Amino acid sequence: MISQEDFEGWVEFMDETISQFLHDLPDEVSDKLDFSTESLSALEEWLMNEYSSPADILQPSENWTIDRASRYVGETLRRSAGGVWDIELSEPSAAFYGLPVIRKSGAWTECPASLVTASLDRREGEYIRSVVGNLSE
Repeated sequence: MISQEDFEGWVEFMDETISQFLHDLPDEVSDKLDFSTESLSALEEWLMNEYSSPADILQPSENWTIDRASRYVGETLRRSAGGVWDIELSEPSAAFYGLPVIRKSGAWTECPASLVTASLDRREGEYIRSVVGNLSE
């Protein structure tokens, strides 16, 4: 993201974009995605079936998929553990500079896109669920 205004527009269309993502997924996947921590395993399984590595989902042609999967992960984290969507645009050396994150003030900051790519690297099937579950405790 380039500006705070871009980020605010991105957040404004959160529900609509996630709804479209769920509509576009195969029914056997979308039927399991209910924003519960457990549903993250179904999403991760689908991601692993679609992408053999983080490099595959980071291709420009896959920007829409990683964005929408990250939104779902972030919203699931926000709903289960609290926090708000935020973005770091003032410090270019920040780990998640320019990427949407869920931030729980005084507790933690997590980047949903990094959870998606890390899950494709680890290929455990429960990575995203585990991280979100730990943050929700």
